[in-house]
Amino acid sequence: MRWVVAVLSLATLLGAAVGCDRTVTKDDCERVGTHMRKVWDAEARSTAPKGEPANDKAVSVIKSEGDRMSRDWTEQCKKELEGQRVDDRELDCLLGAQTIAAIQECGTAQR
Repeated sequence: MRWVVAVLSLATLLGAAVGCDRTVTKDDCERVGTHMRKVWDAEARSTAPKGEPANDKAVSVIKSEGDRMSRDWTEQCKKELEGQRVDDRELDCLLGAQTIAAIQECGTAQR
């Protein structure tokens, strides 16, 4: 399953909401994608075994998945959400989330 689908459902996350404040921009898509990558990296670091040598293959897989998640989100956002109405609270939630689970919750918490 693609990470972007597993992490976020675009239709649920930034669907047309009552009281929309503005439209999603290319910059918004890129900022959220970059933030998701930072959160992914922080979670990966926090779960790595302390005091043990890193498994190069595992590190490579984790990096690849983070790259793909961020890239897929950004590309899909630009295709499906750019120009769509969005409530500022939804973007604030995404950009303020400190875990992948919190990012997932942003799509349902505002509804």
